[in-house]
Amino acid sequence: MISKFAKTGLPKREEALDTLVNSVLSYAGPHIEGSGGTAGDWNDIPAALWGVFKTALAEWTPLYTKCKAAHLPQDTELKNTAKNNLCAALRDLIAHGLLANPRTPADALAMGFELLDHTHSPRPTPTDHVEFEFALDPESHTVRVTYHIAGRKGYGKGTYHGVEVRFWVRPLDAPAPETADAEGWRSEVDTATPWAHTFAASEIGQRLYVAMRWENQSSGKDQAAGKGPWSAIRSIVIS
Repeated sequence: MISKFAKTGLPKREEALDTLVNSVLSYAGPHIEGSGGTAGDWNDIPAALWGVFKTALAEWTPLYTKCKAAHLPQDTELKNTAKNNLCAALRDLIAHGLLANPRTPADALAMGFELLDHTHSPRPTPTDHVEFEFALDPESHTVRVTYHIAGRKGYGKGTYHGVEVRFWVRPLDAPAPETADAEGWRSEVDTATPWAHTFAASEIGQRLYVAMRWENQSSGKDQAAGKGPWSAIRSIVIS
């Protein structure tokens, strides 16, 4: 069953879609095509549908690459058509067994699909730190904080549910909080970067302190359950 191994929705971001379809090509191709033109061990996948997928991918790739360099209207229209054809071809493959038995969860992961967890078993406690950067919007007195997994490129949150954000506004002459666990912090959970907060007029000119950590589950009695290590405490003056 498709839902046993992976979500049926395809990535909305074109970069993620391009990565997925090329992972499907490189991993599933040898299983479906075998060697010397003979069928492989996934011979229940219709060869015609696999051919449609490869053709759609071959049409998509140069248009996607071209539009990344220059967004010409005529090229964008062709790229969007190629994208729709490619997504339709991949959905047909999924519907006809690409993710079903004898495929395994390991196969689905290798092709780039996300596993679904219907058992709701606890996820492991995060071990990564959060890295983040500030951006100010003085007209609205809003601070935006983009965050990501420390040491990784991009702003994906991986398998984590989101971040716990602790923030504290203090006068410029007040000492900085000693730890992220001190009394006085305000706390929120955010599940998609950036985290943003609009501050009151009375807070303008004061210093905002922020600390973040990844989390995977609600804490219950154990406040540390499912929570990763705190980031360094960083600050910015609200304007």
